[in-house]
Amino acid sequence: MLGKIFTYLLVAFGVGTGWFNPVAGLMSFYVFSVLRPQHTWWYSFGGDFGRYNMMVGVSLVIGWVLRGTGNWSAIKHVWLPVLGLFIFIASGYFSTSISSIPSLRGDQILDQLSKIFLVVIITLTLLNKPNHLKALAWTITLSLSYLALNLNQQYFDHQLVGDGWSWGGVDNNGVAMVMVSAVPLVFFMGLNVKSLLMKGVCFASAVLLVHVVLFSYSRGGQLGLIIVGAGIFVTCIITLPRKLLTFSLTLVMVGITLFLAGENVRKEFASIFVGSDHLDGSAASRFDTWNAGWQIMKSHPLGVGPDRSGAYVVQFGLKSGKRIHNLFLQMGADFGFIGLFGLLMFYFGTIFQSYKMARSRMAKKLVWPVYYGTMICISLGGMMICSLFIGMESVEIGYVTATLGLITVSYIKQLQIAEPHYGDDIIPELAQVRQP
Repeated sequence: MLGKIFTYLLVAFGVGTGWFNPVAGLMSFYVFSVLRPQHTWWYSFGGDFGRYNMMVGVSLVIGWVLRGTGNWSAIKHVWLPVLGLFIFIASGYFSTSISSIPSLRGDQILDQLSKIFLVVIITLTLLNKPNHLKALAWTITLSLSYLALNLNQQYFDHQLVGDGWSWGGVDNNGVAMVMVSAVPLVFFMGLNVKSLLMKGVCFASAVLLVHVVLFSYSRGGQLGLIIVGAGIFVTCIITLPRKLLTFSLTLVMVGITLFLAGENVRKEFASIFVGSDHLDGSAASRFDTWNAGWQIMKSHPLGVGPDRSGAYVVQFGLKSGKRIHNLFLQMGADFGFIGLFGLLMFYFGTIFQSYKMARSRMAKKLVWPVYYGTMICISLGGMMICSLFIGMESVEIGYVTATLGLITVSYIKQLQIAEPHYGDDIIPELAQVRQP
């Protein structure tokens, strides 16, 4: 019941403020995107969720238009990833137009991706102050933290058993990918914040996120978690001053992870590395779907249309509707080579620009952009590792994380242009010299 009340209050807040304060409406929209109340509190809604998210979205768009659609010059600083996302979605529409196979789910995927693109544009043109960026970062972080808490509660209530469960329209592998992507976000937000209470919340959330990955029994999620953990460790050991403390805490975290994993989880992960003759059915079919995806890409370079590759995999001995367990091969088959290239432009362009921004003098003077750029790079890297084993193009965590990175990059570049000498060190002796 509390979840239902929270949802109604959030809708009232988002709709009520979206018209005259679209920034607040945008935060409400991101909470909906991450938490998905109809799935998080499904027992309160009983399947009758309504179109509350759409109500908040419409109010947000109206408020954005009334504000003159924001500052479009912000996009020019991150135009390459934005162009990549546009190419990706446009390729989906084109491949659909030349396909003779109808797919309601494919049309829904395109509709969702179009909405995601619109929200990316609104975010980039609307958020132009540090407190806006920090509000977005905390909105995403706290939403993901609560989601991890909710999933852990369901697990201990024996509602999530084995590897056959799902949440929010994605299976256990998709949930694992979301959790892996969230770990760097909550960890670096915890490092950056000064409040001891919020530090505790963030670090406790990191443990909950890791546990969700483990009980998801997702091999791709576990591999992504290892890569993310290694990225966090290397970054901290290089940048943080207390090396011994960092190393000690790392050992503690590894010990907690191994304790939470248990024997069954370790065996599940170890099956990645065994020979193909010893793989279970799920793992062995991965190679068959990968081959089917690559063959479809070669025979249909412009793509067969979103969610339509399932009709072609039967040519390679697979069951009709079988998904290709690899995001990039799935997108290559559905959206074509051009669409895949656009998606890679979006993600790798965001990673490159976030990394470059985090190393800039301006970011180092402000400090917080360094944390943001670092966590975005590691988060997207972990997500892409997980994506090698799952083909979920409509999972929003990647787009949400990338958008946070792009808006931070855009803000820092605008600040560099407006104040090119901001943060220049002043030599103390010269500071005392009277200017002529």
